[in-house]
Amino acid sequence: MQLESRGPITILRMNEGKANAMNPAFIHALDHALNDVEQRAPKALVLTGDGRHFCAGLDLATLNAAEPAEMTRFLEVFERVMMRVFLMPRPVVAAVNGNAIAGGCILAAAADHRVAAQGEYRVGVNEARIGVSFPSAALEIPRAQLAPASFRKAVLEGDLMSPHEALALGLLDELVPLERLLDVAIERATKLTRAPTAAFAQVKREMRAPYAERVEAHGEESRGAFQELWYSDEAVRSRAEVLGKKA
Repeated sequence: MQLESRGPITILRMNEGKANAMNPAFIHALDHALNDVEQRAPKALVLTGDGRHFCAGLDLATLNAAEPAEMTRFLEVFERVMMRVFLMPRPVVAAVNGNAIAGGCILAAAADHRVAAQGEYRVGVNEARIGVSFPSAALEIPRAQLAPASFRKAVLEGDLMSPHEALALGLLDELVPLERLLDVAIERATKLTRAPTAAFAQVKREMRAPYAERVEAHGEESRGAFQELWYSDEAVRSRAEVLGKKA
């Protein structure tokens, strides 16, 4: 993870492991980077990836070998980190530079605005397609950002979409040429800082409180349901098929 300052804006560039796939090392690195962001106390945060990937979602190859206790710890940290981004009391803009799949799409959705690069890559939440469910935070974050019909389509159909399709559905807010991605993201972040800091934080907190409350109320139950499905024969077969296609 790399941090860079552009005036009052901090850029957090994710470059942890292959394709920024979410495994324990990635989640802990992102958690620590967010600690550094809090210490810097910028006016806004821009979150982006590196190379062809914003974040490729769960690292199936690593997590397939996780014992239940290890998976429990991973899910707890995963949800806490996603909610840290979602509830951050300063503007957060996702600069989506490439693939934003499953958990990577959830991470982008946790931002206040999503600027995405034009190009050939995939965006979407395909958890149901690969035989797994959603921890509570991973469901409530896109619910907060999408119209009900778009939310149902995104999570139940589980399609991986082109950037233009994701824009039409509401998973992305705008598309720009790749070479302008960071500049536009910084412009959008700067615009969001025009509101007084305390007022922005309070309004954002009130907007997102219903979703955060559901995560708090149902998080443990949903993590248990996720694990039960994760270790089911059907889900194990589905993940094996996905990994076989990647091999």
